[in-house]
Amino acid sequence: METRELVKPRNLGRLVKVSMSRYGDVLKTREAGEKAWHDIEREIEALGKNDVVAIDFTGVEAITIPFADACLARLMSGKASGFYENHPLVLTNTNDDVRETIGAALRQHRLVALCLAPGGAPDLLGG
Repeated sequence: METRELVKPRNLGRLVKVSMSRYGDVLKTREAGEKAWHDIEREIEALGKNDVVAIDFTGVEAITIPFADACLARLMSGKASGFYENHPLVLTNTNDDVRETIGAALRQHRLVALCLAPGGAPDLLGG
């Protein structure tokens, strides 16, 4: 996990990058997604108040619906219910295929996630 101090706005803490490539270049299976969710949740619990969590997909070529459902939908569901209230969550460095699959998984649950693609405008996935 990599951390950087954010310059602004003042009410936010560090930017904490969580690398998804540690789970492989193709993120597959519900079981692997559950493991990733547990790992990320433990990392979030250890953070200071208002630290921003950037879930980074650099090096990830593809993700399956079962993985996205077990990991990302659970994270966004927790965020929507206030569980990670003190930690903004953002997805970063996703390719088109990864964005499309994550969006489909989130739509099944009527959840959304802010995604910052490399060199692109912010995108809201799911809905």
